[in-house]
Amino acid sequence: MLDKIGIAATNQRMEAWGLPNTKINAKVFRGSTTSIAPERTKRFGLGSTSAREMVALLEDLETGKHFRPATKQVILAHLKRCEDKEKFSRLLPAGTVLAHKTGSVSDIRTDAGILYLPDAAVALCVLTQGTRTGAGGRITPATCSVRAWRRKSTSISAVGPKVARPRTAINPSESTSHGTNH
Repeated sequence: MLDKIGIAATNQRMEAWGLPNTKINAKVFRGSTTSIAPERTKRFGLGSTSAREMVALLEDLETGKHFRPATKQVILAHLKRCEDKEKFSRLLPAGTVLAHKTGSVSDIRTDAGILYLPDAAVALCVLTQGTRTGAGGRITPATCSVRAWRRKSTSISAVGPKVARPRTAINPSESTSHGTNH
């Protein structure tokens, strides 16, 4: 997809959507030859974002703010096929619908997605650092997603059609950027 759209154009789109920290720096496995921001690539790897911006992007996806219905469905179908069962999905009951994407690079672990509850969709993002050999990169996201699931919609405030933001340990307001490998 990046070959078709381009890294710079993708970054410009994210900025136009109000996501200035969400950047792609280079292509997977070709960082040294495709980097458009060598200093950012050196610092963050292939890309960077913040939890706040990932939650905003997921909310926009769920509400269809920037996405045509067909595009939205293709993206959500892809995210629902995520095979990683170690982070958000780890503690959720069987049958829970989750559309998410994980990432790992060096000592950083991430999971960002939409947890579908009976009457709401919850946008979640957990970025961890310092988890190269520890379980924190798996347990922290799992704990956050199961807390949101347990609360169902009793402690969730709506932020748009069918989208809710939990009032739990998840802190989407943090703006620290973390690298992603995917």
